[in-house]
Amino acid sequence: MATARRARPGLLPPGAWIAIRRRIGEAAGLSLLVLATALLLGWLSYHPVDPSPLRAAPGPVKNLMGPFGASVTDVGIQAFGWGYLVGVAILVAWGWRLFVQRGLTRPALRLALFPATLIAASLAFGAVPLDSIPELPGGPGGAAGRMLFVHLEPLGPVLGGVSTGTLGLAAAALAGVLLVFTLGFSPREWRDAGVDGAIGVVRGWRALVSGARVGWRKAKVEVERAAEQIREAVPTTS
Repeated sequence: MATARRARPGLLPPGAWIAIRRRIGEAAGLSLLVLATALLLGWLSYHPVDPSPLRAAPGPVKNLMGPFGASVTDVGIQAFGWGYLVGVAILVAWGWRLFVQRGLTRPALRLALFPATLIAASLAFGAVPLDSIPELPGGPGGAAGRMLFVHLEPLGPVLGGVSTGTLGLAAAALAGVLLVFTLGFSPREWRDAGVDGAIGVVRGWRALVSGARVGWRKAKVEVERAAEQIREAVPTTS
């Protein structure tokens, strides 16, 4: 007769590994949120004259995040232009999902789509007709968008006279599709966000209309009261 073997107790109590994995996920999410906040602050306090790996400039660093913020922001803006902010938004989404323990499915795929999304966004922003400004030394799409347009613009006549704006719209559509997959939100989350956003817009509109009505009624009462006081102050002539 076979005897049942008694299970040997592990080093940790049951469920401990689940708790540890959750804490690791929260720590990773918090780290991404802190990194995204630092990158955003670096972008908001960006000074084109700050020294960086791409620019040897004298003087102290004016960026709020110090040499790190000046270097990373300058490289990101010159490489991707406004696409740099798309990367920051992706980091915020990933950090939030990990921190609230919603997880990030297919992380390898999303990591692979991250640079593709940045490049597509840079190509889309590169079609924006803006003159050279100091805050965007590489243009709205950065060096990536500019280099891609050099190779894509000759295709316009071949494709039936497609303009730069049309190419930019196509790149924006591609960047939008890639961004949806890269962020990691499920269809249900997108649907819930859309429904909640629509409800918020409706409630905001109702509150605005209600406030306008109340304000109009109060203003009307005040005007009538002022008119009554004027009539009482002016003596009537017989």
